[in-house]
Amino acid sequence: MSVMLERWNDDRMDALDAKADRLELDVRDLRQGLREHRKETKEGFDAVHRLIVQTTLAVLTAFVMGFSALIGLIATQL
Repeated sequence: MSVMLERWNDDRMDALDAKADRLELDVRDLRQGLREHRKETKEGFDAVHRLIVQTTLAVLTAFVMGFSALIGLIATQL
């Protein structure tokens, strides 16, 4: 049985080069997609963080106002 050796002729080298170029473009597209996804995720987390801070401030303000009203009510009843 003879061993068949394939030769890397110019056509095969060109095909391999074209395939490598396509793969490089695919990788670039994937990286760009990941960058966009990270940006959207960061914006989403920033929005959630902002909402948490605003809600905390609103609850604290309501608590202080309620406590102040309670103190005022007690002071007027003495």
